[in-house]
Amino acid sequence: MIIPFRKTSLHIHPLFPSLLLFCLFTGRFTVLISVLALLWHEAGHLLLLILFGKMPRQISLTPFGGMMEMPKENVPSAQLFFIALAGPLFSALGCLFCLLGYRDAFLPESFCLPFFRANLLLMLFNLLPALPLDGGRMLQALLSAFLPRHAVEKALLSVANMAALFLIFLSLKSAWQGQYQFAPAYAGAYLMYAAGMEGRKSPLRYYSSLVGRRSGKQLSYPVQQLAVPEDTPLYSLPGRMKENCYHLLHVIGPDGMQLLGTLTDQDICTHLMENASLTASQALQRAKKQRSP
Repeated sequence: MIIPFRKTSLHIHPLFPSLLLFCLFTGRFTVLISVLALLWHEAGHLLLLILFGKMPRQISLTPFGGMMEMPKENVPSAQLFFIALAGPLFSALGCLFCLLGYRDAFLPESFCLPFFRANLLLMLFNLLPALPLDGGRMLQALLSAFLPRHAVEKALLSVANMAALFLIFLSLKSAWQGQYQFAPAYAGAYLMYAAGMEGRKSPLRYYSSLVGRRSGKQLSYPVQQLAVPEDTPLYSLPGRMKENCYHLLHVIGPDGMQLLGTLTDQDICTHLMENASLTASQALQRAKKQRSP
């Protein structure tokens, strides 16, 4: 189910309301409290994004958890860091709220303990340095200022898959010992699913960044200059490019000395979308024809 709202769309997985109804009819209110903790966590991301004057492109609610997509326009790395930090921070505030409510007895113990536990687990889980968890988002925002975004993203997605397999292994180990702890496997399944979704969207990051610049709101990017051999395929280029940079790609001849020409960000984006298997020299020839009157 998709609910549009201004520039944002709310995507609700069909199993999400089914899970809520199942908990209501069976009296499993602990699960509902965990869902409330999840919504509270996502509210932290949403609130800070709105404070920065932006709206998410999409908010998804699934049985495995919630995910929020950044807006189409470019978001500075510093803002991305604090937006990611807001989720664990809100979970920490949820833990503090439970402790105060339990101490001052204005919240029932049946609510405080499950809500405290859910917020604590959400905070610790999301601080793992793996995409698309908040810890991975924060680390990506820091490292992308010095390293190509694609390389950072690939490394953090690999960490996510390894962490997911480890969590599933813990559940299998507990089942082997007769304890049947399914929570780690559930978290691992969510992490593997979310990492897969993130990986499929990875090739579009570069295009989205270029399209976002057309608004003219951010013009203070540094220039990254790259030199590549003429036979370099275009699809390999985004992995060498840094986030929030303008790029000038110098195409070098077969002798390694002659400069055949230079491709701009717009040239690279145009020819990547037309035919990503083109070489740098072929893209350069097409770009020259398009520039000529």
